[in-house]
Amino acid sequence: MKTLELARLYGWQPLGTRPPVGLNLHLLNAEWDGTYLTNDGQVVSAEDARSLARALEKSLDDIPDHNMDLSWSSACWLDDLPEWLSPEEREQVEDGLEEHAMGWAELHPFLFFAGKEKSHLIYFIRFCRLGSFTIL
Repeated sequence: MKTLELARLYGWQPLGTRPPVGLNLHLLNAEWDGTYLTNDGQVVSAEDARSLARALEKSLDDIPDHNMDLSWSSACWLDDLPEWLSPEEREQVEDGLEEHAMGWAELHPFLFFAGKEKSHLIYFIRFCRLGSFTIL
């Protein structure tokens, strides 16, 4: 989810996934909604995967290479955020930090991928550059 959120911040326009191979929607009298958020065997097209990789690659310079100190006693983390963030985006980061006290779910992607987590993002970018893939 954070990966998709980050990609959207950097201009990714999702094309939507194709239904799982072998799923006959006509027989089920159903429609596929193009979701990325389940692991039903849906297919991400090569074009979409490469577009996702390009958007995520744009984010790398803005994500800190070091783990962020998320303590409320120190607001130095604000200095590591890109200056071009809008007031709304900065508020999202602050809200994300507030949520961090309760869990990682609402943490802003810049903070989520900071430090050692950034390497996971780099591996995913490389994976997406390979083309189409199935979400399992």
